[in-house]
Amino acid sequence: MGQSIGFTSVRNRKSNTSQEATSSIGNISVVSRPPSTKNARGRKTGASKLDGTDAVREQIIAAARFIFERDGFHQARIVNIASATKVGVGTFYRVFGSKTDVFCAVIASTFDEIYVASATRAIRPDNPAAHIDLANRRFLQQYQRHAKLHSLLEQLAPIDEQCRDLYLTGRARAVERIAHSIAELQSVGRASPDIDAHQSARLLVSMTNNYAHLRYTLREPVDDEVAVKTLNRLWVDGLGIR
Repeated sequence: MGQSIGFTSVRNRKSNTSQEATSSIGNISVVSRPPSTKNARGRKTGASKLDGTDAVREQIIAAARFIFERDGFHQARIVNIASATKVGVGTFYRVFGSKTDVFCAVIASTFDEIYVASATRAIRPDNPAAHIDLANRRFLQQYQRHAKLHSLLEQLAPIDEQCRDLYLTGRARAVERIAHSIAELQSVGRASPDIDAHQSARLLVSMTNNYAHLRYTLREPVDDEVAVKTLNRLWVDGLGIR
């Protein structure tokens, strides 16, 4: 789910035309939108329409997060999510069209929580290495806190189109943000001019996310302090930070 660490500040925007909320957070930007009102066959599913209030939707998301973390995705039951929210199953379906819809809403909410917490201020050309260290540490702390949900998304993304789109959209926006920051460093002579900013961003995102997955989802035993210092060194040396 998480895609390493970025440099730029947090920005939240909402489109009046699409009701699409965009969060640029930490090193990842998540597009959070109401679940699709149609399923794969073009039939209406239940988008968020409960008396025009977001309160019940948020309560269902909170309950679903608990159920997914406890039971996993495949064993989670909508009746249990509804029960934990203290609403009927019919109410659930008037808000979300499927279990996958509510899972994606949980992930989008968790992305916001993780990356707002791990975000740092705009890049400091005078000390980019210190900025990278701070951002990486914040991200890894948040990834560890939400490791169960990260694991579920990484399991589902290869086999579920909706989950895959959520994962890849966040990753693509993260790469663009980091590439922009690398280009800014290059423009002021603080990063190597010989590297491709976009490809560097893609690879750094992949490296950091994979380390977090191995450490906090698969629980690979490592010395955390040595690992984060090495991770930072790879970022700094890889970008030719001066």
